[in-house]
Amino acid sequence: MNKLINHTWFVLPLFLCIGCSGESPIPSADAFDSNISLPIASLNQGISTRAAIDEWNATPISVAYRFEPNLIYAGKLDVTIPDNTGVHLLDTGLDYPSTGGGDDKVYLRGFYPQAVPDATTGIVEYDIKEGNVDVMLSDPVSGSKNDPLSGVAPDVMQFKHLLTRFKFTFKCQPGSNYPNRIAGVFITPKAVTAPIAGVQVDLQTGLPRFINPGAIYCTFEDGSIEVPSGGTPAAILDVMIRPNTSFNLGIVNDDDEMSVTTVTIPAGGAGSVNDIVNNTGGVQGVCYTIELLFSGAAISSGSITAHAWDGGALDITNLNQLNDNNFWH
Repeated sequence: MNKLINHTWFVLPLFLCIGCSGESPIPSADAFDSNISLPIASLNQGISTRAAIDEWNATPISVAYRFEPNLIYAGKLDVTIPDNTGVHLLDTGLDYPSTGGGDDKVYLRGFYPQAVPDATTGIVEYDIKEGNVDVMLSDPVSGSKNDPLSGVAPDVMQFKHLLTRFKFTFKCQPGSNYPNRIAGVFITPKAVTAPIAGVQVDLQTGLPRFINPGAIYCTFEDGSIEVPSGGTPAAILDVMIRPNTSFNLGIVNDDDEMSVTTVTIPAGGAGSVNDIVNNTGGVQGVCYTIELLFSGAAISSGSITAHAWDGGALDITNLNQLNDNNFWH
């Protein structure tokens, strides 16, 4: 942490805008004297199976901070966001700098899961090789003693999802009983150089860097699931991986060796399961539900639907135009 001369002690109230519409009961800056209030926006979206985060629900996050003129987010504090309603005021115990006549700023940026940034580079690194880590980053907010964070836009910390989410479901052709049970999926990048199993988050630029080429081995938490013959597909397997990455898909068999059977996705045009899996990969911050239909040991057909992260509606006509800045919540 930087040493500040003539600094002012403050409690940094963390404002989290939780998917609210209309006016929020945010106290005025005068209510805090020289204290900092840090606003954080809601996710607009609940915690589903595995570790995909759709809303705040006693969710622990980290907040990195830096003081002018430093460029590296070397400081870090941890907070817990209690729920997804209204705007929360969380005490953190930081200081607004009194340097620069009270005009020097403090910059803050939230990220999830909790981690410790590298003090030299301001980079946070995560391992995503099991496909169950939902990596999120907020936009930065800043304030000073003379111009404290107000808790209204643009002084609101908002989060985005850095990965792509796939929800796999399975069923067999009527009359078929193969495969009888499935333990999970095995995902490997098609290109040897296409990293898929790790992500670094640069807190200064806000850009993710994907590292460590490798596979994602994702299994059902409660063991294997039975694959139904016709009717409603089997339970959803929730996997989060690097965006824009084509991959090979394998089925983890329910046997003593947890062996893997590589499957071939039937041909399809733009936006089909075949296209997303084998060519384009998924878009950052988008959730895809993929239903695979087995006929014997082979997949005879598949369907895919693109959603918002929480499963809500998404305008897929604009999917190709979406980019890293389009998924703020």
